[in-house]
Amino acid sequence: MATSSRALRVGLYQEHLEEAAFLYEQRQALLRDPQISWLEIGSFEDRLEAHVDGLVVGEDLALEVCRTRAKEGEPGEFFPIVSVFCRQRRGDLMSELLAEVDFKDPAKIRPVEDGLKHELPQDWSSFCEKALSQHPNGLTRILANVVGYRRLAFGQQLGEVLTRSGPGELSAVAWALGRLGAASARDGLPGYLRHDNIAIKSAALLALLRLGVREPLPECETIARSETWPLIALGLGGSQSASDVLREVARSAHATPDCLLALALLGDTSALQILYDSLAKPELAEAAAVGLELIAGAQLSEEVFVPEQVVEDELFEKELKAWKEQGQAPKRPNGTPFGTTVKKPVVAKNKWKAWFARHSKDFDSSSRYRNGKRYSPRTLLEQLLDSTSTFRLRQLAAEELAIRYGCPVPFEADMPVAWQLRALRDIATWVESNAGRFVAGQWYFSGQPC
Repeated sequence: MATSSRALRVGLYQEHLEEAAFLYEQRQALLRDPQISWLEIGSFEDRLEAHVDGLVVGEDLALEVCRTRAKEGEPGEFFPIVSVFCRQRRGDLMSELLAEVDFKDPAKIRPVEDGLKHELPQDWSSFCEKALSQHPNGLTRILANVVGYRRLAFGQQLGEVLTRSGPGELSAVAWALGRLGAASARDGLPGYLRHDNIAIKSAALLALLRLGVREPLPECETIARSETWPLIALGLGGSQSASDVLREVARSAHATPDCLLALALLGDTSALQILYDSLAKPELAEAAAVGLELIAGAQLSEEVFVPEQVVEDELFEKELKAWKEQGQAPKRPNGTPFGTTVKKPVVAKNKWKAWFARHSKDFDSSSRYRNGKRYSPRTLLEQLLDSTSTFRLRQLAAEELAIRYGCPVPFEADMPVAWQLRALRDIATWVESNAGRFVAGQWYFSGQPC
């Protein structure tokens, strides 16, 4: 009878792990789905929490199941497993997992990292500090991301790690230094702006901007005429001169979606004509429409049918023949094609032309704008609160709050929804108490006019 009961419980805990892994992976996909509100993700997190909690209350037998699955389970299971080890304060099992995980497999690294980001016990901080000083092979990248995400006060240690990190770790270390506001890194980071790896120099530039260092921006304006990696950073921290450069690039044959997005982030009304003209270019139209919305806040949207991608291996013989010979995709029994209808910003020039004909007088050429209002900490907060705002735009708004205005409240767009809501309340309090410091529509960097 006891054996039967044990087997039943083991099966229950394995089911908890499988369901938790599914919900974790579903959450990861939904975070980047522009059709899903960030607030809706909270319901998936609640369901995920119920399964993790079911494993926690299972105590020793659940730990045994987690330990076994850590050696032979699916990658997504690492998130609930790490969560359980952290909540049960089983540092021995966590160390065992880290010693065995393949750090060359991104599918496994991400859930381990996310588990530590969300669940790392405060009293394990000393472990992170010690591990960073020892520079463990493969683990430094994970630890740097966790330290930066949780804002653990290890800026000095990370600064030392920066000098001895390999290419696979440098971008994570630089990112974390920017999150920690580690002033000691201001001297070490500029050298990495000339690194061959784009991810590394992009992370170094973002970190420097968050640290209040403007000096690299003029050189980045020059680089942006031939390279794309500084574009978004110029949108986050650049001044009027950056707007001039980005408009020049946007008019050229080298224009990219990121160039248009960077222009929109600056909120300079002189970019509106270029964004409007770019609607006529198929490869730039969607980015141009997003940019126009970001500045003007016109709320012009349309429903667009996106056909489902055809996977030949999944077709029946008759469907495959029709696809190869006639280019005819499979259809539902009622004759309609497979796919989904999504809401996107309008790309039709005539609709934008009509809108600007009615609203052109709403904009002052001497001011910057976000969503139709003069750019300010409050408009960035509204972007973060907006249930329809995409993951990327919300993350960029958080970067702008830190870089433009020096907002000290930690925020990441992939935080659990409950964490985000707490952070947004703190940001709202900061915005209210600092309202008198900033003139809406003007250019700022690190809290100072620029």
